[in-house]
Amino acid sequence: PAKFAETIREALGREPVRPAGFENLEKLPQRFEVMDADVGKIKHYIGSAMYLLFYLVAGIVAAFAQILVDPNSVVPNLGASGAIAGVLGAYIVLFPRNRVVVFLLRFLVPVPAVVAIGLWAVLQFVSGIGSIAVTSQTAGGGVAYMAHVGGFLTGLVVGFLARALFGDPATRRRLAGR
Repeated sequence: PAKFAETIREALGREPVRPAGFENLEKLPQRFEVMDADVGKIKHYIGSAMYLLFYLVAGIVAAFAQILVDPNSVVPNLGASGAIAGVLGAYIVLFPRNRVVVFLLRFLVPVPAVVAIGLWAVLQFVSGIGSIAVTSQTAGGGVAYMAHVGGFLTGLVVGFLARALFGDPATRRRLAGR
């Protein structure tokens, strides 16, 4: 665990054990594509100040969701990925038909946001439930799945509130002639 190795060494009082098959993991070629995040649509929809407040609240709720599930964890928890999960939750409510590009079997494929983000959310929830049953034999990983779930649920709530307060974004675009 290169990212938090020093913190883990300090917490455990020894060098962390790397599972077999994960040696030199950092030296393998990276097989991912960096995609632009379209948080601008949400920021434009609810305003910059409200977006900042929403992002911070989603991060805080995410951090507490993870702490609630695993209060004895030695893995650092900031809630940043949970805040991003909150943005995804709001996006799926506000722009479910918008297409997002995903990497699928060597191809970039546009799919509806509700499909891509929905599948991601299900994966986070299932992984989060599985992480509750961590034993000494299954420990490792360091992914705060329940922070992702907490942030995502916060985003869903904020998305529905924004929709109730500001109206449906698709309807607003049609009325504005865009």
